[in-house]
Amino acid sequence: MDFARIAAVFLRSSKDDSRRNGKGQDADDKSLVLLSSVNAFRESPGLFLYQTSKHAIQGLLRSSRKPLWERDGIRVNAVNPGVTDTPMAHHIAVKFQAAGLYSQSAESVAKVIVGLIVDVTMVGKSIYIEGGDGWEFEDSFIQQQPAWLGEEPTRRMRVNTEAVQRGALLEK
Repeated sequence: MDFARIAAVFLRSSKDDSRRNGKGQDADDKSLVLLSSVNAFRESPGLFLYQTSKHAIQGLLRSSRKPLWERDGIRVNAVNPGVTDTPMAHHIAVKFQAAGLYSQSAESVAKVIVGLIVDVTMVGKSIYIEGGDGWEFEDSFIQQQPAWLGEEPTRRMRVNTEAVQRGALLEK
């Protein structure tokens, strides 16, 4: 519910801004960075609700990146950090650090977020952050689809997706 309210205000103000500017499009770059987690793409036994919410954020990225970019000029990206030393996860981060495992500060995650905001070429990307370093994985997820799903299922999915995007299901 809170996300829906925030998104509605963000989208509504973007349209209002472009009208005030007297231009067809807003002159300012618009960027929305979603905060997900490594739990969006790896198995995390016992974290039922947390992992489900992070999968939902990845779904939100995948369903919104194209229409928000094409219709409203809003770049949508996501960050997917591993264990991050925040008030919520400090007790876990301390254990990771003591065991010599990878974790990061909230500041290192913030740097990646700022990077996504200022880099106007970043649209529809997911960045996995571990040990303060980040890697984009959404492109390879899409490129490797035939390898993990199979050639024929990938082809069929592409045919259906392209037809729906062309409006094949709209009543005439």
